[in-house]
This record gives sequence, C-alpha cells and structure tokens, in this order.
Amino acid sequence: MLQVQGRVLDKENGLPLPQALIVSLADTTHHTHTDANGHFTLQIPSHLRDSLLFVVADTSPQGDMQGYIGRRIRPANASEIRLRENPNYLVMGEPDPVALEADEWKPKPLPPKMSTIKFIPPAYPLPEQPE
Repeated sequence: MLQVQGRVLDKENGLPLPQALIVSLADTTHHTHTDANGHFTLQIPSHLRDSLLFVVADTSPQGDMQGYIGRRIRPANASEIRLRENPNYLVMGEPDPVALEADEWKPKPLPPKMSTIKFIPPAYPLPEQPE
C-alpha cells in the first residue's frame, strides 16, 4: 500500500478546506476527506501510484461539492493542493417555496403515438434475378 498525505487549501487566501474529497479515479473505493485543518491521508494500492486522484471541495451547507473547481493530480504531487473557487457557483441557501395557481401549471402534452409497422417477408423461394 502507498500512503498519500497532503493538505487542501483555498488558492486565493490559503485557508484550509475541511471536508474536501480526495478520491482515486482508477478505483473509487479508495477515498478520504480532509480534516478541519485541510490535512488528509489516503491509502492506495501500490499499483495505482501513477493513477490520478480527484480533489474537490465545497462551500455550501448542502455539501454538493460545487463551491470549488476540482483538480486531477498525481499522488506524488499531493503534498499541497490549492483549489480555486467556482465563479459560476452562488451559495444562495435554501430556495423559497413557490406557490402556483391551478391554471399556471399545465402538464406537457404526450407525444403522438407511433403506428405499428408490419413487416411482410417476401414469398419463398425468391424469384430468380436476371443477370
């Protein structure tokens, strides 16, 4: 077994990223999370030493792992991993429920039914084709 140790940090401010996910892309049964200080230890089989690890972190209370852009990294380069925030992700909290009037929501119409196509095999034996 190969022991991979490292730390996951925010690229902008250098703060640790707790609960970041580190997973082997070659065998996802080998994975771990960072502790409160961004440190992690991952045990992977020796034959996966050249495979890639995927590292991703979140900033949302929902834990959906979209707050930071994930990175693929070799185990040998995992001592310090810096992740950039995802600029397309906004933490907006829980969405407010929306009340719809009865006539505001209409189901989509069903697609038209397709006709059944019958296949009639040619008569046997096939007629001779002129050469």
